[in-house]
Amino acid sequence: MIGHVSFCRSYGEPLKYCLQDKRVRQRQSQEPTDGEQRQTKNRAEVLYYNQCCGDEQELIRQFREVQKLDYNVVKPAFHLSLNLPPGEKITKSQFVDIAKDCAKALDFERHQYVVIRHKDTAHPHIHLVVNRIGVDKHVMKDSHILYRVNKFCQEAQLKYHLTPVKSMHRYRSPEERLEPRTHLPVLRLKEHIGQALDQAQDLASFKEQMQERGYKVYKTERGISFTDRDFIFTIGSKADYPWKKIEARLAQNMAERLAQEQRLEQERVRQLEIKHKQELEHDDEPRQVQRRGLRMSM
Repeated sequence: MIGHVSFCRSYGEPLKYCLQDKRVRQRQSQEPTDGEQRQTKNRAEVLYYNQCCGDEQELIRQFREVQKLDYNVVKPAFHLSLNLPPGEKITKSQFVDIAKDCAKALDFERHQYVVIRHKDTAHPHIHLVVNRIGVDKHVMKDSHILYRVNKFCQEAQLKYHLTPVKSMHRYRSPEERLEPRTHLPVLRLKEHIGQALDQAQDLASFKEQMQERGYKVYKTERGISFTDRDFIFTIGSKADYPWKKIEARLAQNMAERLAQEQRLEQERVRQLEIKHKQELEHDDEPRQVQRRGLRMSM
């Protein structure tokens, strides 16, 4: 089991993503990827409420009421997805038990949170949207959150006899880090970056291409990173595309485009010269003119 986390400034952002239907790109075989869109219906199923209830707007209102107890928390919404390998069989009650164990392990069992199951992917997974502020003014800590989530996932695999999945790359042994990355979101990101680089010449156009594929791109002095539709955050180097590699590819694409434009301009000038030369040759042909009543050849 793999966990992905994010902290949000508003409750509406993660709740909207988890509860509403979404549009996903429909890929047509042997056709461009910028084709039509399809609507994924009824993909979300609420499995469990803790100290809250209702639809999206009611949940936002209830979370905000508790938020008034501590406005010092800049990002009060915690969004966690727990993902199983494709084909894993697990019941709804087991998902709920896993979510409750997770709440206890990450210290938000007394907080408002909702457990939502998504059914639009090949791999079974649930989302937990949590109010970091408790009704008793307890604030869920965000320190070492990746380590804590990774530790919980490894323990849950043993407890519920799930298909073993390797821990996050940063917490693997030196030997395990040398093995190729096979995590599905990373492989998908790698493929989409490659597709975007085939059509982009600079960072702006690269961001547009990635946005069409459902990613947000973050470029900082330290490098480049991405967030997909499932709020999975991945740095470029994890997908074998660090910023230096992307930058070099974009520079190469720009140079190739400029070279092509130069070749086209040279060809255009050559065609104009040929046309102009043909016109001059036509003007130099002998023609008959009449002067003072005499027919003369010029």
